[in-house]
Amino acid sequence: GKMPTAGDTVLIPQGMAVTYDVASMDVLKTVGVAGVLTFDPTMATCMLVQTLLVYPTGELNVSANEGVKAQIIFADVPVDTAFDPEQYGNGLVVLGKVRTAGAAKTAFVRLAKAPKGGDNTLQLASPVDGWAVGDKLFLPDSRQPLYYAPSYPVLPASPYYYTSQWETPKIQSISPDGLTVTLDQPLTYDHLGELDGKGQKWYYPHVANMTRNVSIRSKNASGTRGYVLCTNRADVEFKHTNFGGLGRFKGTLAFNNTTFNADGT
Repeated sequence: GKMPTAGDTVLIPQGMAVTYDVASMDVLKTVGVAGVLTFDPTMATCMLVQTLLVYPTGELNVSANEGVKAQIIFADVPVDTAFDPEQYGNGLVVLGKVRTAGAAKTAFVRLAKAPKGGDNTLQLASPVDGWAVGDKLFLPDSRQPLYYAPSYPVLPASPYYYTSQWETPKIQSISPDGLTVTLDQPLTYDHLGELDGKGQKWYYPHVANMTRNVSIRSKNASGTRGYVLCTNRADVEFKHTNFGGLGRFKGTLAFNNTTFNADGT
């Protein structure tokens, strides 16, 4: 009988269909979907929620037309282990049907030339579709470094010392033919390719586009993060959807005299 507000628990019962057409930053405690919940693809939508549960009878549809954003954001709220001792909450738990679909775009493409530190353009091997100014790219670390420090020849006693050289520049512009991308800043590292037996370049790195207009993410990747669990007999299809800052683990893990942080360092 009323619109949900911050702290509410919401249930869409079986047999009811609801269209979500708001961009709200009120933190909902739980949204349970036993019926059908559909995000309006024609307008910007955002749901800030602690736990989103799709029951076996439920159906969640999240899509957005090109130029429109749809977001599910998991609130930075501590897990209540007294209420939820198994810690299933604080995320998207799917027992039923989920369909997400962002605007179609080329996910990744091989480079036509190995970029070096200081370069601010990328030469692509084939044209891309859907890439736009401001999109976040991912350039992998294409080196083949030693995995273990050379001063420790016995592998079980060797510390993990690798420092990544991947980069995430943004697009400043794209050439009309879709083959040249200008970056918003020069690269820091070389991203070299491999040589064949004759010393000729034949294998260049890929570059991926990380930006999607449909996203499922945590509000604070350094705080209490959300996660996604599709279980039971879940019927799930994710297309052109970004998953960001997710994962239950947070903190540090000590192993073999080496400390690993949640971000992988």
